[in-house]
Amino acid sequence: MKTFTIIFFILLSYSQSFSQWIQHPLGTTAAIERVKFLNKNTGWCCGAGGLLRKTTDGGANWISVSNPAGGKYLADLHIVDTNIVYVAGYFETILKTTNGGVNWIEIRNGPFGIGNVFLSCYFINENTGWIGGRNEFPQKIFKTTNGGITFDSTSINQASDITDIYFKNENEGLASGFIKDLYKTTNGGTSWFDSQINLPTNWPSFLRMSFVNDLTGYVPAGDGRVFKTTNFGTSWDTVSRIQGTGNNFMMCIEFVNLNTGWIGGESGLLFKTSNAGLNWLREAIGFGSYIDINFESDSIGFVCGTPGKIFKTTTAGQSVVFVSNETQLTKNFELSQNYPNPFNNETVIQFSLKEKGNYKLEVFNILGKKVETLFNKQMEGGNYKVNFTADKLPSGTYIYRLSSEKNSITKKFLLIK
Repeated sequence: MKTFTIIFFILLSYSQSFSQWIQHPLGTTAAIERVKFLNKNTGWCCGAGGLLRKTTDGGANWISVSNPAGGKYLADLHIVDTNIVYVAGYFETILKTTNGGVNWIEIRNGPFGIGNVFLSCYFINENTGWIGGRNEFPQKIFKTTNGGITFDSTSINQASDITDIYFKNENEGLASGFIKDLYKTTNGGTSWFDSQINLPTNWPSFLRMSFVNDLTGYVPAGDGRVFKTTNFGTSWDTVSRIQGTGNNFMMCIEFVNLNTGWIGGESGLLFKTSNAGLNWLREAIGFGSYIDINFESDSIGFVCGTPGKIFKTTTAGQSVVFVSNETQLTKNFELSQNYPNPFNNETVIQFSLKEKGNYKLEVFNILGKKVETLFNKQMEGGNYKVNFTADKLPSGTYIYRLSSEKNSITKKFLLIK
């Protein structure tokens, strides 16, 4: 009975952890590029194929919003208030609504395959905003002060795609993007200068930024490095490098306060920090690639990406936490952490048995379902090493458990393909 109780508690913990992120189906496989909320009830998302959705019940239901983009990729949106929303997308697409999406003003709406690709937009009020993206060299950031009636443009030398823009007032703003792009302006975007960043090695890409106050913000590099500024982007210092990203590209970030934040990217990777980015734990959420994160409060947040996914948490997410009764169990045997970890297909598991008996070594997925039994047999006391090949399993976090008739011990490992 003791063994059953321990196992049940472990599997219950896995199930509860996984359930902290709840998927809200959208009925599409299109990439969801952006998700943003005005308050706990009203939010918008946009993405591939002209996808534009709105919710007024906190994400429980998403209503498809008709728009004149004609199936073009909608890459960003900015919610000014309940009525006014701007949307930016491919091929000269800039749209505006002043009545919550009932009608749309086509500020720009070019034909497919022609013109600027707009990837980012930010407005500090109904009239003043900036739009960036991909256009002919040198790259340009466009500014309007009359609600999109006219735009002025400023060139940024050596810039590739501008994927994020953020202003804290009419004068001071930042822009980021692909291939070493981190820029700052102090004159409302009339001119931009390079941010100073502590990069001892290669230049990565910086797709998204997140600020918690007028001075402090974070930006993830595509390769999993994390940088922090305390002077609103004039300079950036290295904080950490997230373990377990492998070759997967990190694309989005959201901090809700000075200590707590999330970073997401390819292959279902979403990480959380509770100590200002020094350490990161993987979130128990699911598969896909995560392109954007938005938290309406410290506990209520959304993450979106591919294919057609939006997840919501009301408990600030849940990192992968594994429960085991190791204090009691090491009395009869010991189980070591596998190596390498994370691993690609093959890893080694070592353990020590104190006495002769019947032992099992099993592997479970994050939901507690057994996926493989490595052995189940009578064994002598001693030190052992087992090679585990996971060529039939998808990428993800798994649990391996060594057990006898009376006791068990569990550990986790991360498979990355």
